[in-house]
Amino acid sequence: MGPDRGVEPLPVVLVHGVLGQELLYWNLVRARLETEGFQVLEAPLPRLALGRLTDAGVAFGDIIDALLDDVGAEQVDVVAHSAGGLAVRHALMQDGHRDRVRRLMTLGSPHGGTRLAHLVPGFGIAADVRPGSPFLAHFLDDPTPGPTCYSAFWTRFDGIVIPSELARLPSAPNVENVRLDRVSHWGYLYKPRVARVLADELRRGFVGGEREIVNGLFTPRSGTGADAVPA
Repeated sequence: MGPDRGVEPLPVVLVHGVLGQELLYWNLVRARLETEGFQVLEAPLPRLALGRLTDAGVAFGDIIDALLDDVGAEQVDVVAHSAGGLAVRHALMQDGHRDRVRRLMTLGSPHGGTRLAHLVPGFGIAADVRPGSPFLAHFLDDPTPGPTCYSAFWTRFDGIVIPSELARLPSAPNVENVRLDRVSHWGYLYKPRVARVLADELRRGFVGGEREIVNGLFTPRSGTGADAVPA
């Protein structure tokens, strides 16, 4: 799937991770996107830290339906941090929600789990994000169902997703994995340059393949033959 540059802006839905009820969770990203002219919405997932990701996925499906009705839109782009990305993927496994999300951008989501989950009691979300868990296994047959495009952002400095490569998605025509340099798991939320990258990505549209963003430059690794371009 080739580059789709200059796409029509859609409302952007922000989906938090485990600590998502904090007031300041999305403040920097939201401010940047609104400054760039995007309509920004948030999808609060109640009790994500204490519940199961299947329940969070069902909740997201209900929330996205309500948000689309409220703003009179047929589709949105979604930016999801950490476990929030898994909740959105679970919702997209259901036929009724696949046409609702044009693009899902995940930031440090443990798509393959995280070994860190073995260090805490094995219930709730901790059980879901253990590598090889039953929850993660239900993605194996069709990890990234269309027509949604998936952009998985990951960093070698994550510190929560261990090993960091587990934040990547399996290769597919509608998937891109984008590595960021010098960003931690929480840096996705609080680094101004990440907020700028997200705004640029939403305007640029889905590209595909394996890419990295080093010192503000997009560098295709596979899937495209373009030279690096400013972020």
